[in-house]
Amino acid sequence: MYIDKFLKNHPKIKISKKTLMLCRVGEQKMADSIDQLHDNHHIGRLLSNLESFLKDNRNHKKINFEILLLSIIWHDTWKAKKQSLNPFKLLFHQIYEGFGSVIIFSKHSVGLLPKSIIVEVNYAIRKHAQFQFFPLNSIEAKILKDLDDLDLFHVRRLRPLIKKRNQVNYFTKIFGKYYINKLSSKKSLNNLQFSWTKKKTNKINKIVKKLLKTI
Repeated sequence: MYIDKFLKNHPKIKISKKTLMLCRVGEQKMADSIDQLHDNHHIGRLLSNLESFLKDNRNHKKINFEILLLSIIWHDTWKAKKQSLNPFKLLFHQIYEGFGSVIIFSKHSVGLLPKSIIVEVNYAIRKHAQFQFFPLNSIEAKILKDLDDLDLFHVRRLRPLIKKRNQVNYFTKIFGKYYINKLSSKKSLNNLQFSWTKKKTNKINKIVKKLLKTI
């Protein structure tokens, strides 16, 4: 599993047995995803990017890895059960995704983890959704948001959309192009939390714009 590989690469990062168990349960849920954009490989890329982030940001003392790893693995468990080419449903998914995954994680974690951990994981999961009106307060929420936003433009996520472009109706294409253009705009880049993410995102923006022309 990706979580085991990550922890093997970072032996200094310690998490409880219950947290590791929940991470594995969450990753298995993602492996069973019906949505190619939100599956266990998405989690694997986030953990891989987290490794790069940690190399570039050496001050890890403020990070609670129990909270961070759980939020990374469980943040899309609701979306993993949903799939739709309807633009109105897609919009609803973008708005509700954080709340849906919070409900799923809470059902699995209550009684196993301290309430303080559950509250912080739920906060990070809820705040990763695209539509946010207030600033993020925890470092774990900030890291998850940046890692997730960065992976939005990963070529492996965009290729399935391009392959299915003939199956997508006109309004969904328009919505998709608008959404991706909005996320890759300078304003959205400025909303990223860390300079590391801004540099990474700038590098792939040119690739994204080329791919958009094929949709």
